[in-house]
Amino acid sequence: MTRNCTQNDLVRFLYSEVSIEEHLMLLEELHADWDMREEHKLLSETIEQLPKVTFAPSSASINRILLHSKKAFATA
Repeated sequence: MTRNCTQNDLVRFLYSEVSIEEHLMLLEELHADWDMREEHKLLSETIEQLPKVTFAPSSASINRILLHSKKAFATA
């Protein structure tokens, strides 16, 4: 049974956001469809090039949060 796989399906597959059944079906389709393998490879390489985002609040932000917390517990 063949189904049309979308680019969105491949992205979900690459980010492990598919069910086990979808995962197995997509693996089967990747094995059988050369064009789909090429699209998968391209998407995979693109995802690897995305910047790795990390979040680090400034010291001032942390201090404001801690001060607010102290005030909230002092009045409680």
